[in-house]
Amino acid sequence: MLISVLLALYILVVPGFLLTKLLFAKLEGMELCMLSIALSLVFLVLVGLLLGSFGAINAIALWLMYGLSTAVLLIFYVLRR
Repeated sequence: MLISVLLALYILVVPGFLLTKLLFAKLEGMELCMLSIALSLVFLVLVGLLLGSFGAINAIALWLMYGLSTAVLLIFYVLRR
């Protein structure tokens, strides 16, 4: 149960938060929260479409691509700070 909650938070918050901080540095509060969730969902859909275009969409490929792209976003975020 705890693992699924943490995975859901990872999927719904982390990539969107990093994208929001990279693109819109001055947002705070509710705007940051809502834009983070929206961009995370868009990011997940784009990763799925990218994998689907190569015919390699399965759970392992999705998690690897999602984790790798989130790691790249984290590196850009840390370097930009």
